[in-house]
Amino acid sequence: MVAPSYTRQLAEFVFNLRYDSLPKEVALRAKQCLIDYLGCTILGQTYPHAPKLISAVRQLGTGQQATIIAFGDKTTVTYAALVNGAMGSTMLDDTSFASLGHPSVGVMPAVLSVGEWKHRNGRDAITAIVAGYELAMRVGAAIGGEIFKKGWHPRGGVNVFGSAAATSVLVNPTSVDEVCHSLSLAGTQASGLNEASFFYDGWHLLSGSAAQDGVLAAILAHAGYTGGCTILEGPMGYIQAVSPKADLSLLNRNLGERFSIMDVAMKRYQSSHLTHSAIDATADLSKSHGINPADVEKVEVGVVDIHYLLDRTFPKDSFATSENIRFLVASTLRYGQGPRRIMPESLEDPFLREIFRKVEVYVDEDIERQRPKYLGSVVKIRTKDGQTFTERCLALKGHPDNPFSEEEIGEKFETLTANLISIESQRALWSKIMRLEEEEDIGTLLSLTLPPKV
Repeated sequence: MVAPSYTRQLAEFVFNLRYDSLPKEVALRAKQCLIDYLGCTILGQTYPHAPKLISAVRQLGTGQQATIIAFGDKTTVTYAALVNGAMGSTMLDDTSFASLGHPSVGVMPAVLSVGEWKHRNGRDAITAIVAGYELAMRVGAAIGGEIFKKGWHPRGGVNVFGSAAATSVLVNPTSVDEVCHSLSLAGTQASGLNEASFFYDGWHLLSGSAAQDGVLAAILAHAGYTGGCTILEGPMGYIQAVSPKADLSLLNRNLGERFSIMDVAMKRYQSSHLTHSAIDATADLSKSHGINPADVEKVEVGVVDIHYLLDRTFPKDSFATSENIRFLVASTLRYGQGPRRIMPESLEDPFLREIFRKVEVYVDEDIERQRPKYLGSVVKIRTKDGQTFTERCLALKGHPDNPFSEEEIGEKFETLTANLISIESQRALWSKIMRLEEEEDIGTLLSLTLPPKV
């Protein structure tokens, strides 16, 4: 018997997935990822691109299908997914190390917009989240991080599959074939090009478009639109087009036995996850040895082989700091801890610029060999009196091997949403998400993301 195509096997997984079959820790992880996403997206309303995106969507017309987080506008299900995906992209959203992707901003907007539209309950939402993460993370892992160097980003390139899978769960597909068509139609829209993203508003659109396009794909498939069942592995399929050296076996390895959502990492800092281990190592060295930044002569940072980590220039704005490891290490030395948000005024700090000039970044071969399981760093600080201090960090805070506690997830949510929603809304939203399986209609959640009434 010929084995089903990889696309079909994944479609079968999505079609057959049920809440009652999920291990308790998987369901809990889905809820934790949702509260983390909501914190990021509520914060996302404060980013410069958000009002521009809202203005454009309002010009395109209104609808009553789904809610835009933090603003409260009712719009179509696809536009809600677009805005909620783009606003969730805050550099604080979760990460799949295998693909360097960020599944929450593709999956969660689909779950919330379609779930509200279809009046789905919390158990359905949890199931859809798990299915969406599975597709986004498996497709991303199969493609791998090497293609990232050529200008492709998984925010747009794989999240569309996660969005389509999550939406398929929520529209109640009639067959495995329908889910196949959903994934295939999603793949025809997949992009992920970085040329218009670093550092423009287009970076946020990578996630928003993926969420929107996945929702559209599943709705089209549910209406009978077709796309076949070989979009991932076919000779003219998506993976062949973007990564000819992909490992297709990762698409179905241990499928249904090990849930991918358990391997997602949450962020502690507002920067690329590739920079976090260096921030942690620098902060640990500074604290444990009482290093005065004025006494630093040189800092060497060994990292994985990703091009933008080797950027030698001082960042021009706050957005650009999020990918600049030299700046982030210097900032950590200057201010005593890894910054959660970079304030514009720090870019004008002459002492920070002085420290920045002392930081050198290089590819460490041993650290590179640990990828993709770890996105580690080794930091060596030499002081003016000749002392050298070295710290190596692999399982950074938030990594599956060193996860956030529930208390730490709650602290991050409260920090991100402070002064944007009321304390009462913070508590109510946390309570509802942590008991999501009891919610009869998840559409009631989003009213709690609105700012306090004056």
